[in-house]
Amino acid sequence: MGSDNDEYSAMTKEVNAGKYQWTVIAHKGFIGWQSLDTKDLIDFSLSVDARESQNPNIGEYGLIFREDRDGNFYYFGIDRNREFFIRVNYKDNWEDLIAPTYSESIRPVVFNRLTIVGQGSHFLFFINNRYVAEVTDGRISTGAIGIAVGLSRTDDKSVFEFDNIELNAP
Repeated sequence: MGSDNDEYSAMTKEVNAGKYQWTVIAHKGFIGWQSLDTKDLIDFSLSVDARESQNPNIGEYGLIFREDRDGNFYYFGIDRNREFFIRVNYKDNWEDLIAPTYSESIRPVVFNRLTIVGQGSHFLFFINNRYVAEVTDGRISTGAIGIAVGLSRTDDKSVFEFDNIELNAP
């Protein structure tokens, strides 16, 4: 909760009508995230209902997972083109594990349910309860989870909403 204004964006995070809402103005292209206060996870199931509720065709949003103490993490997101992607930020380098891929499962404007099931180095990905992909990557073995948004151009402005975050871990 609260407001931030840095070189990347001006962002306000608040609870509005029962939803966790982020209002964002980009100062330049960026991805911003909020780690959730969880223990480091190896095996887990993580879901969230999310949407871009204002200017729904300019941003991206999703889940980060396995964020470690060195700042490495994976990112499962969807974008304005009804595409999903899986990326890793490892040693300050971004790599697409799955490049942006169109999916009929993604619904514009309304909430989309994003789900990740992680077992060791193997991950399954679902959008609106439909399987879309899987990846095996062992670079980051444990870490925290969080939610993320991104905008690509200076002065882009949008509102993102998150609801029904569910985490299951042994």
